[in-house]
Amino acid sequence: MNWIRVTLIQIALVIIFFLIVDFIYTKFSIIKKNFVEDFRAPHEVYHHTLKPSFDGIAIWGNTNYRICTDANGFKSDCKHVERKKKKYDIAFIGDSFTEGTGYPFEDTFVGMFSDAHPNLSIANLAVESYSPTVYFKKIDFLLKQGFFFDHIYVFIDISDIQDESIYSLDPEGNVLMNNKLVNYEKPNIINKLKQNMSTSFKLSYQSYLIIKDFFIPQPTNKLLTQERAAWTYNTNLQSYGELGVKGSTEKAVNKMNLLYELLKVNKIKLSIGVYPWPTQLLEMKKNLNTENSQSIIWRDFCEKKCENFVDFFPVYKELLLDFDVSKIYKKYYLYGDVHFNYEGHKFVFNHLLKIHKR
Repeated sequence: MNWIRVTLIQIALVIIFFLIVDFIYTKFSIIKKNFVEDFRAPHEVYHHTLKPSFDGIAIWGNTNYRICTDANGFKSDCKHVERKKKKYDIAFIGDSFTEGTGYPFEDTFVGMFSDAHPNLSIANLAVESYSPTVYFKKIDFLLKQGFFFDHIYVFIDISDIQDESIYSLDPEGNVLMNNKLVNYEKPNIINKLKQNMSTSFKLSYQSYLIIKDFFIPQPTNKLLTQERAAWTYNTNLQSYGELGVKGSTEKAVNKMNLLYELLKVNKIKLSIGVYPWPTQLLEMKKNLNTENSQSIIWRDFCEKKCENFVDFFPVYKELLLDFDVSKIYKKYYLYGDVHFNYEGHKFVFNHLLKIHKR
């Protein structure tokens, strides 16, 4: 029996040694991360933006990527960090999906679209956590500053509805955010344990995720059931503030109507794009004959108002006829995330290219 005891002691020592190395590595990574300059900045009118003429390294999850902005604070390729212009043929605005978090400009669908149209001047106005209130206020601000756009594409995210519940305007019309209105995830012992593990033992946590994915090779329940995306099939959610899902949706449509009127007065064309989160892939797989709320709301809005309506729900629904949710998720979305990976951005770009030619 002594050999069993010796073996157990050896295993315990190996585990302890690994955890010590893991802890040191994780703390070094955190120190290194603190040296990465934040490229985001507050804005007095539309709440937040990107720093102008930025060229540096950003972090998204466990990925480092190069991000550059031009002199206006618009995400761009790194050849134009000093470029300051006010006249654009096309501008894209949206939240983190359109900003392209996790990827340099050229690997996002806006960057691909720009590269495919070298004769056009294209701006990416999108920033993480934007929604219709911010779209309207930012574009209104830019137009008052002398900017001109011939055509604006608004890519409305699934999360925009919940984000509308946390945005409001002060007496001067500036955007305010109240995070207390929204409880994105209820804290519990398991979540706290995972958080502590991810911040103190990075290698161990990543190993846990890899092993978990091996035995459960599909999107996690968290990705498929989170309340931030569930409003398209459940309008009774409690995490949408006092407005609720219905009120937040009405507010989003109202702000987009204000944006439409603003663009109409300035003779600027409006197009809208919508796309699913992993949650909606599961929803569509279960209801192949039922249209998604996000698609219906903005298609109806676009009638007689939009130059183009870029709807990715039917495109993904076609994929779901031949592939399961897990396969589509792994091909087009970042692992353990709801955002597009490189293939996802390329997929959006290719479809957008077809629609824009019409």
